[in-house]
Amino acid sequence: MSNWIDAHVHLSDPRIEAELPSLIAEAKKAGISHFVLGGIEPSEWERQKCLTAVYPRCLTLAFGLHPWWVAEQASTETTSSGLARLSIELANDVPACDAIGETGLDFHPRFPEATHAIQERVFREHLRLAIEHRMPLVLHIVRAHDRALAILHEELRDASRGRRPELYTGIVHSFSEGPNVAQAYLDLGLTPSISASVITRGKGSAFEKLRQTMVTLSATAFVLETDSPDQPPEGVVGLNRPTNLVQVAEAIARIREPKFPGTTAAMLLDQSAETVRRIFRIR
Repeated sequence: MSNWIDAHVHLSDPRIEAELPSLIAEAKKAGISHFVLGGIEPSEWERQKCLTAVYPRCLTLAFGLHPWWVAEQASTETTSSGLARLSIELANDVPACDAIGETGLDFHPRFPEATHAIQERVFREHLRLAIEHRMPLVLHIVRAHDRALAILHEELRDASRGRRPELYTGIVHSFSEGPNVAQAYLDLGLTPSISASVITRGKGSAFEKLRQTMVTLSATAFVLETDSPDQPPEGVVGLNRPTNLVQVAEAIARIREPKFPGTTAAMLLDQSAETVRRIFRIR
């Protein structure tokens, strides 16, 4: 196909602003023609909007309040203002974004436990907006999968109110858990998205969990991302580049090939692009 998609990237990051034209040109030369952007907070959404004017028809925008931003603000007033702004963006006849996120939970110890409650509240509000507007989600879940899955089930149940519930759509960004957790998200309509940082290490407990997932799931049950400019592949010095999507696919192909003979990076990139187009309704 060579019309591949990076399922999660931050092209609006100021760290790569000067280099962005060459990064996109380099990616297109490698066969990567579309990018799904993760959202952080309202001022960053504006940078995303500006990029669509410069790079038309090759960007899918997600607007959300990132759990890091929520935890760092730790302010009901600030997060409520951000949620109100998101509601306005979604209320337009043609919403400014194509998906909702990043949203989720990050219970890494660097964020005080006191921030968990506000993270959960903001996460629930994002889920309610996604259900109301029938939009895909971009989830960021770190050390909080059990809690996130419980909240996802609760919000879906509450939204159904006795009717047969519709599932979510979207991705679980930079997924690095085992097959049981992956299947729990898939059962809710959410697709694991695999980045480089764990899969290219080739060792460690996190790698082993994800290796098991990669040899268990069908190729239709996950997608591929770089999270550029963050999370470069093992051994890469400096910021992550979108072209490293090919390296992610090559690493996964090596892992899957013994169980799925004939697997190639190109096959995985083709399937990932097809799945991303379905999830985010990319034409």
